[in-house]
Amino acid sequence: MPVRVNWANPEQTAILITITDRWTWRVIETLVVGLQTLDSTAAHSYDLIIDGSQTTLWEPDLLEHARANYSEIMLKHRRMILFVGVDEFTRVLIEAVPTLPGMSHLKVVFFDTVSEALAYSASMTDSTKPDEGG
Repeated sequence: MPVRVNWANPEQTAILITITDRWTWRVIETLVVGLQTLDSTAAHSYDLIIDGSQTTLWEPDLLEHARANYSEIMLKHRRMILFVGVDEFTRVLIEAVPTLPGMSHLKVVFFDTVSEALAYSASMTDSTKPDEGG
């Protein structure tokens, strides 16, 4: 399968999605079901890390499809979306998503490596504060 999803650390403060090949919207729909399952088991907020460093192929109509199908918050515990290793064209597309109607709730940050994204996520997670949820 070209997309894998799992907790990125034992503390379950980040979910890692790894895209390793060409994907389709059908694969993404399956991924969303997996994400919703992980989200439903989370007792606290987490960051979503998407590693796109091993793929540059995107399905057509990315922005329109995202707006039409993902404009409502589906993951109640998700805090930020951290993108890893995406090319400049992809970054421009992703940066446009939060400007679409209904998508302003998305906070996205970009990194070169998964370890940088994990370190950033950990630095934004203060274990001394009570969790306020997504």
